[in-house]
Amino acid sequence: WVIAYADDKRAIVDDLLYATRDPDTTVRNNAMRALALIVEYAQDRPDFGQISPAPLIDMLNSTIWTDRNKATMLLNALTENRAAALLQQLREQALPSLVEMARWKSVGHVFGPFKLLGRVAGLSEQEIGNAMARGEKDRVIDRIVGSSQIGE
Repeated sequence: WVIAYADDKRAIVDDLLYATRDPDTTVRNNAMRALALIVEYAQDRPDFGQISPAPLIDMLNSTIWTDRNKATMLLNALTENRAAALLQQLREQALPSLVEMARWKSVGHVFGPFKLLGRVAGLSEQEIGNAMARGEKDRVIDRIVGSSQIGE
């Protein structure tokens, strides 16, 4: 995770993305923590370039909690601008996992995946927040699942 403090942050992104596929969960977790710092840094620098979401999307489909948790955090940051191509990738490659995670019972663990799911479905930030605040998360998920024609 220390690598995120390198002066040339663009030069280390590929190394960190590579580390997200490491067999060791601690290495993956620390790589994603470092990437989170870089994503935050890059948000104010349009010239920074793109950070590939592919390994992060793969992590949404992991059976390891820390993989899913950190990938959700990073993908929420990367989808703030609602880039259509990234939202489509999430729809095609991780929709069942997002639905599963959004149905979890712990509010602290649900909001990140629910926010991603809402963005994929085209909901506004206000609609996403209101659904959570009103306890309508499951109704919204059911509507998304129905419109997406994915099985449960």
